[in-house]
Amino acid sequence: MKNMSMAKKNNVLSLVTFTLAILLLCSFIFAPTDVAQADWQESYTEYLNSLPSTDSGGDWYFGEDYLNLDGALELVNNFLSDKYFDSATLKADPIVIAVIDSGIGHAYKVDGSTEVSVSPVDVYKSGVSYKLHEIFDDVLLTDKDGDYIYKNFADTVKIDTNLIDKTIDAVTDSGDIAKDLVDNTSNDHGTHVTGTVALLIHALGLEDYVKILPIKANTTLSNKNSGEYLASYNSAVIEKAIEFAYEHGADIVSLSLTANANNAVSYDFERANDMVVVAAAGNQGKNVAGYPAAHSNVLGVMNYKMSSAGKAVLADSSNYGSWYEISAPGTGIISSINGDDYGALNGTSMATPITAFATALAYFRFRGYNNYDFDFELTPDIIRAMIPYGAKYGSQSFLDDKDYPMLNLTDILACDFYGNEDFISTVVDPVEDVEILTGVAEYYFLGKDNEVSLSAVPTISSMQYKYDVKWWYIHDGEEYCFAEGWCAEFEVPNYVGDYQIVCVVYDKQGNEYMVVDEEVAFSVRYQQIENLDIIVTENSTYNYTYTLSTEYLDPEINVETIEWYVNGRLAHTGDKFDLSFEDDQYDTPYMITVKVNGQDVNDYKVIEPDDSYGEIVFWLLLAYAVLMLLPAIGLEATSGVWVAIAVYAVAYAVLGVIVLSIYYAVRKKKEQK
Repeated sequence: MKNMSMAKKNNVLSLVTFTLAILLLCSFIFAPTDVAQADWQESYTEYLNSLPSTDSGGDWYFGEDYLNLDGALELVNNFLSDKYFDSATLKADPIVIAVIDSGIGHAYKVDGSTEVSVSPVDVYKSGVSYKLHEIFDDVLLTDKDGDYIYKNFADTVKIDTNLIDKTIDAVTDSGDIAKDLVDNTSNDHGTHVTGTVALLIHALGLEDYVKILPIKANTTLSNKNSGEYLASYNSAVIEKAIEFAYEHGADIVSLSLTANANNAVSYDFERANDMVVVAAAGNQGKNVAGYPAAHSNVLGVMNYKMSSAGKAVLADSSNYGSWYEISAPGTGIISSINGDDYGALNGTSMATPITAFATALAYFRFRGYNNYDFDFELTPDIIRAMIPYGAKYGSQSFLDDKDYPMLNLTDILACDFYGNEDFISTVVDPVEDVEILTGVAEYYFLGKDNEVSLSAVPTISSMQYKYDVKWWYIHDGEEYCFAEGWCAEFEVPNYVGDYQIVCVVYDKQGNEYMVVDEEVAFSVRYQQIENLDIIVTENSTYNYTYTLSTEYLDPEINVETIEWYVNGRLAHTGDKFDLSFEDDQYDTPYMITVKVNGQDVNDYKVIEPDDSYGEIVFWLLLAYAVLMLLPAIGLEATSGVWVAIAVYAVAYAVLGVIVLSIYYAVRKKKEQK
């Protein structure tokens, strides 16, 4: 019994010990504690708390009525917890956003264990290393060895000798990343733009699934004495940067830059068909096209702000118009600036990276579900279309003052794109077709100098960026190429017969893609009698020769008689007719017509006197009468003045006689009509 009691005691002791251990473990797990936030989050929150209470709300754009970051986070977490969501594949091959801008900010020179603040103008001095801004931890793209992938395409940077005593060639792939990509713009443009993407990645916990490929494009020194820089871009450099992004697996390109319409061709990047290119509309505050944003294969972004009434309205500085697809927050956007700090900037430049991140969410959603096993490829065109489509048909949100779709992150993650027949038919599976618009008549006559305007109109506007067009006409079984481009002018040849115009569409590799020959056919015929031309030659004053042109007359027509009529009376027969007018015939109108084989020719001539001088004479006489009536209305003047007026009146009368004489002489010269 004693042994049994001891055994029971041991069992109880073991149970108590186990229970205490569990409770102790739970106390460590569930005990309230101050969990340390990430460095970026602490600094970001600290910056928000430092804003004046009168500020418009700091990061208002994260609110439910705007980007709705909380709603997006909930949906992202739902995806990641779904057993059908392929997060492993996404982690192995993350979505890549290439941010082409002015670099990303350095924070400090690292000297042993000491961090020393460094000015941007000193960044190229040798022998130092630099620390990246804290916001970029865990979000930059790396290769298989864990090294960052990046590029500096900046032109040679010339620093004033008072600042750095040498000319520095732009660093490319070698050296420290922070040194290579240092943002030396005066407003930390690239750091802020790239940091916006990084901030959103961190906020939704997507560090493993969305990565940033930073590419420095260009900078130019704005004020050599102060060392301030402003971002400046060259289309050739941007094109190289875009190609680099494509070669390194970028899905999205963010371009916070704008050029005017004069540079449209320079910013028409072919790679925009292979990646989703997101670009800023520009900050002129005008209904104007800014490029590359205005191109149809680029997602153009406008900037909206929050009004004092709490409404989303287009920012005063934002360009706008039908060229652009979406509006996103771009006013008071808080993001990273150089020196591990945070600050707010305004403009479509700030709205662009937010839209680029929204595009990454679309890729995240559909790649994670392996495109829902649909039997079509998830192309950049489809992803690009989802952004404005989700805004229009997801939450039905538009700017309060303009009918522009307003970006909302939950729209991209929740909208039923593939359940919408309109989206399927217009975006996912559109029928690519081309229609020829023209004013082609049924037939034309030789010698009439006819010209036809032709336009090939694609059913999908982006086709014009994917394909090239050549125009051909077919005559007597032979084909002749007469123009290239989506619009053309065709001069009707002087050869009789049947013609057909064909529009041939080629891909960018020169392969024939489509032939359009829809009912663009006509005949060129000889002229008939009613289509003949009357040629008028002025031999001398009041003497004209009328000639009937029969050069292109149908050879089967036998011309038997050519009769000329003046005011309905037969005046001459034959192919030529001379007509002279007497001096006393200046005020008689004449109609000259001709008949061939008794049939009227449409082209006739009318001779009328010229009455254009009648108004001149009228105003001259009126002015003369007013001048003569001046004394009668009580004008006070000296005798000398009246003598001058009298002399002037006589001279004026003489001038009037001369003008009238000229007028009646000119009336004798008949105008041909």
